[in-house]
Amino acid sequence: MDLREIHARMHTTKLYFCNDESLMAEQEKCLDRLYDFNHTRPAEQAKRQALLKEMFAEVYPDKDVSDVLFMDSIFRAPSTDFILKKAQHPESGTYSYMMTYTFPYDGGHIAWHCSEIPFVFHNTSLVAAYNEPGVTDLLEKQMCDAWLNFARDGKPSSEDLPEWPACTADDEATMIFDKKCEVRHNYDHELVALHKKLAPSPWSHNDDEEEQQIQH
Repeated sequence: MDLREIHARMHTTKLYFCNDESLMAEQEKCLDRLYDFNHTRPAEQAKRQALLKEMFAEVYPDKDVSDVLFMDSIFRAPSTDFILKKAQHPESGTYSYMMTYTFPYDGGHIAWHCSEIPFVFHNTSLVAAYNEPGVTDLLEKQMCDAWLNFARDGKPSSEDLPEWPACTADDEATMIFDKKCEVRHNYDHELVALHKKLAPSPWSHNDDEEEQQIQH
């Protein structure tokens, strides 16, 4: 049983043999982190936050650690779950992306919901905050090309982007759109899982189950 099959079985709740050294090393690292977190007391919030900041710095080494305050796991976690389930049906490719560009205003502002739209429609010139010479013009071309090619033939691509593979049942290949675009694999899953445990729920004071349903 090779590593690819092992990962596929892990995500489909099938039995598998954990006999791959690289997988065992990965699982050991995750178990160490889980152990560290589970052995903190509820009152040790500073210790828990330190773990979160440490993981955030590993996932986003070129970002300010304060950006963790704006991190999303409410939508990201179910989106990842959907992507991996959809990717079990490879007859139509499933592609994942993350907009991580820091906008050049107010001392640096993280990407917000739908902030990629002007790049996709090639009209960033209409938004002052989107103009960083030598950066946003290229990012605009990369994103616009990718969306056009996806609409044309089902595969997002651009001559200015690295190869963007489709996701599989065990591998979320995520295109990172930033000053440097790159594909990363399952890159934030552990961080998102920890963030879900630490971040307060926006519905923590709302008992209406219908209101708690995530809608997009």
